[in-house]
Amino acid sequence: PSSMLALLLRSPLPVLNKFQKRPMSGFEGWSETNAMNCQTKKVLVVEDNDDCRELLAMIISRLGYEVIEATTGLDGIYRASTRQPDLIFMDVGLPGTTGLEATHHLKTHRSTQDIPIVINTAYAGASIVKQAVEAGAAEVLHKPFGLLVLHDVLRRYLSPSNEPAEAHSAGNAPLVYRSSLAEDVL
Repeated sequence: PSSMLALLLRSPLPVLNKFQKRPMSGFEGWSETNAMNCQTKKVLVVEDNDDCRELLAMIISRLGYEVIEATTGLDGIYRASTRQPDLIFMDVGLPGTTGLEATHHLKTHRSTQDIPIVINTAYAGASIVKQAVEAGAAEVLHKPFGLLVLHDVLRRYLSPSNEPAEAHSAGNAPLVYRSSLAEDVL
């Protein structure tokens, strides 16, 4: 398995049964009602690594959101344009059109410019964060990131009590989460 999946399997997380039909437990303040309230929210996951994409999609789906998947930058642009998700998780190292190029494209087109894009990357360093900000990313997550970080991001952009436009307005600098092996990892 990939290193991210191997870390998940070694971490003290609850076992995920892919046949369960309820949201995952373990998130403070989460309930069946929350799942019912967010079912109409759509999250696009653009990731070329099958293990990473499927795992992230499964967790987001278990939390009650509709998940759309794409494996390339061009496919991500197409799915964002046609499906109009409420939030996009975009990997950087995609084949062909990179995640940063796809982010820039989405941010320069009227139909997708207001969709918050969270860059998730295994690349470290200030230059990738600078490039993500310049492309229009709302946040940068460094892989592996924890389940609590994921839940925080989803709640910040998709909670019915928050206006996504305010959460990632041009005046706010993007948040940057750095991974830590000490936390529960995704």
